[in-house]
Amino acid sequence: MNPLLSFKTVRSKKNGTIFVRRVAGVSTVVVGAYAQSGTYMTRLWRNALRRVPRGARISSVLVLGLGAGSCLKHVRRRFRDAKVTVIEWDPAMVAIAREVGALRFATTPEIIVGDAVDIVPGLNRRFDLILVDIYTGGELEPRLASAEMVNGLAKALAPDGCLLLNLFTSSALIPAYQSVLRLQEAWQFEYNAVAAFRPMATDVV
Repeated sequence: MNPLLSFKTVRSKKNGTIFVRRVAGVSTVVVGAYAQSGTYMTRLWRNALRRVPRGARISSVLVLGLGAGSCLKHVRRRFRDAKVTVIEWDPAMVAIAREVGALRFATTPEIIVGDAVDIVPGLNRRFDLILVDIYTGGELEPRLASAEMVNGLAKALAPDGCLLLNLFTSSALIPAYQSVLRLQEAWQFEYNAVAAFRPMATDVV
């Protein structure tokens, strides 16, 4: 057996069958033929985090959608002292992230298991950086465009904060977020559309 290669399937009540492949220490997690975590998603979030200004003071980060933690490596690299809070609806994904070592940091992220669409509107904290990466298989979560979710995220974003939104293959969500946030930039990263938003009240760019 090749010690650098492993493959397993995990049955999840939320996501169905989850495929986990590990090659030379790099884990890829696939649901419904779409990568939830892995090299591609790591590169996507590294690219997106470059849109956060170098001088930005990021002390608190909210991540919606953990997958197997592809974004956390670069969040910690850029903002090593920031407190990171993650909301993930599938306990199986949290277990996978722990198993592949995605949560092994000097300061362990706070993990909230539950539906972000229900949790976000009730948050009583603000975050300097919010990463939104919620989709199942090849479909975005449609409730991301709901007034409760959009307004909840706008309320949770600090006055000088930045929200990064993985739009997957469609930019259809942008107008809903532009109703309460300022679109800083939208771009295409290979297969995915991505957008960065800032609060309406700030002129920070």
